[in-house]
Amino acid sequence: MKRRTFLLTAAGGVGALIVGWSVLGPGSRRALLSGADAVAGAVVVNGWIEFTAAGGARLAVPRCEMGQGIHTALAMLAADELDLPLARVTIMDAPLGQVFKNIMVAEAMLPQMFDDQQLVARGKRWLKQISGRQTLGVSTTTAGSTTLRQLWRPVRMVGAQARASLVNAAARLHAADPQQCRTEAGLVILPNGVRLAYADLLKQAGSLEPAEEFQMKSPAKFTLIGQSPARIDARAKGDGSARFAADVRLPGMVYAALAMPPSIGARLVSFRAPDGVQVVRVPAGYGQGESLAVIAPGWWAAQQAIEALPITWDESAGAGIDTATLAAKRKQALDSEPGAVRAFMGDSDSAFKSAARTIDAEYTVPHLAHAAMEPLNCTAQVAEGKVRVWAPVQASQLAISAAARAAKVKPAAVEMVVPMLGGGFGRRLDADFVFQAVAIAAQADGRPVQLQWTREQDMRHDFYRPAAAARMRAAIDVQGQVLALDMKVATESIGNAQRGRIDPGQTEPPGPAVAGGLAYAIPHQRYRQVEVSLPLPIGSWRSVNSSYDGFFVESFVDELAAALMRDPVDLRREWLAGKARHLETLELAVARSSYGPQRMAELSTQGRAFGFAIYESVGSVVAVVAEVSIEARRPRVHRLVCAIHCGIAVNPDGIAQQVEGAAIMGAGAALDDGIEVRNGRVVQGNFHEYRLPRIGDVPVVETHIVKSAASPTGVGEAALPPVAPAIANAVFALTGKRLRVLPLRMV
Repeated sequence: MKRRTFLLTAAGGVGALIVGWSVLGPGSRRALLSGADAVAGAVVVNGWIEFTAAGGARLAVPRCEMGQGIHTALAMLAADELDLPLARVTIMDAPLGQVFKNIMVAEAMLPQMFDDQQLVARGKRWLKQISGRQTLGVSTTTAGSTTLRQLWRPVRMVGAQARASLVNAAARLHAADPQQCRTEAGLVILPNGVRLAYADLLKQAGSLEPAEEFQMKSPAKFTLIGQSPARIDARAKGDGSARFAADVRLPGMVYAALAMPPSIGARLVSFRAPDGVQVVRVPAGYGQGESLAVIAPGWWAAQQAIEALPITWDESAGAGIDTATLAAKRKQALDSEPGAVRAFMGDSDSAFKSAARTIDAEYTVPHLAHAAMEPLNCTAQVAEGKVRVWAPVQASQLAISAAARAAKVKPAAVEMVVPMLGGGFGRRLDADFVFQAVAIAAQADGRPVQLQWTREQDMRHDFYRPAAAARMRAAIDVQGQVLALDMKVATESIGNAQRGRIDPGQTEPPGPAVAGGLAYAIPHQRYRQVEVSLPLPIGSWRSVNSSYDGFFVESFVDELAAALMRDPVDLRREWLAGKARHLETLELAVARSSYGPQRMAELSTQGRAFGFAIYESVGSVVAVVAEVSIEARRPRVHRLVCAIHCGIAVNPDGIAQQVEGAAIMGAGAALDDGIEVRNGRVVQGNFHEYRLPRIGDVPVVETHIVKSAASPTGVGEAALPPVAPAIANAVFALTGKRLRVLPLRMV
């Protein structure tokens, strides 16, 4: 690849970064890349990679590690291209400077990189548009299972350039032809066989001139990609040395505990601060109402004081709001509103008019909490017009904006550090807790303040996975062929909810989308969304709308198979004709589960049955075969066989871990109660009330990966959507009873 192409691929995820990097002086490059985390003797190659004096490498990563294993996967990409052992590649957080902005926006514009003049010309135009943007937003957002698919090429490219830079330096120092040199295991090998360790070469060269021409490895030359090394963070997490946000300790630090509005829309009326207790008001913002905080030398003292604080709240706004009233409003909207068409194919209205018969069904799913292992917390210091923040966030630039607003400074005055996250699942895309912590710190006389939510606050002040209701309809002709599929979903808009928290009143109409059902070869299809505005706050939750769309579509497809007296897998095979990725995934799940008449007959003698579902989300296709029985009128899942088509498997064990986690979370969403509201208050506050799958509930989860040489697609969320319908379909196969409401219960 020529450097010109490298620099002009603005939308390849690195163009804005590399072009910005190329105009910086060496001193600015040094400070930008490492900042306070600088390592003595390090040699900077480009905006992402520096070599240490010992010949290792550090990779700057503009994404957060929240348990999904991206630090390991990205280090593998860099190590493979650098020809370094994985143990010699470490990760550092990318600085949140202007050069690192707009990576995700750029990637969406031009996801592929080719040495094509027309494409490069387009890249130039887009780069001009991108490079001038100043808005904080998506560049360092970790969400949507996008990290590996967006950084697959950029990280390999910067690694390839860094490797080529070392080769060029060796060739220059030893008067050799760089084309005749090669690298392996941290060595440059000259044509005469002389082996130069990277560390020695760096000492001799002093600095590295970025290579003008370089090539990424072909898959045939991968040495790490496709392997399953141990995670690079496993030891630290195992021995407790890994540092999360709650582990931050600073000189003179104090602690804060909150009293938050106890119900929807509750308003602070009055309070009385006892002598010797520092109480501060926390303004409303970013989706949370006005609260109170106690600042104390220790968190337990602060929590005890805030619990004893006499506070009067006006809870009239939440009176009468409960789960039933919210469900009734969704049902009313589903009945009365036509909905916005988000995807369509053919002419569904005409197909229904000509149908010999129709099949209708309604499905509902509840609100769900994120319930991440780490409750929300943030450490902040406001002093001398500057703001320092340590926060476990998925969208760091949004958090910077929130911190700036709370402290009444410009975003440039905010320094953000993002430690490891103890789970995210979309909850940490919001910055409400950062806003609160900085607002408290602004009243703490320059002292750093650590704000820690309780588990109950984390659960009762969540931005929940929205509840949803769907009306599914199918039109069938006289030959028994399905002519049309119509899907109408009543739910809230996650995007509008999140925009409204940042800028109240800001909304957008629903944009185009592709519903899961559109994968099937049904001539006429339509997906409509009825947007319902309800008072319980909602936000992104693992797999977002696919978490319920998958249940709606794949359950209804099974209903159609039963109505047509077809095997549900055979019907899907027919409807997926021409969809190679779907069919490969389906066949792998069927083969590994032994789905078929003989095995199903054997299961029936054990009081068990198979259920099947397949769904595409975050760019990947996942098929699930669930083996289910009924115990105490509740489905029990014994085994989940998951097949996934996610492009090249960078780290197969990492993929399996994510599939297992998503599958278990999907099973919990299918079987465990959701969030309940009574008179404006969320009932559940801890895990004894909001049940998640216990060890005894967890089925055997098998992960099988379709072999592919395609670029990687999303993994972290992909396995969740098909799990609930696979379980529901197994219940039908076992009992003949169709369950259309989550959680699944035999009543």
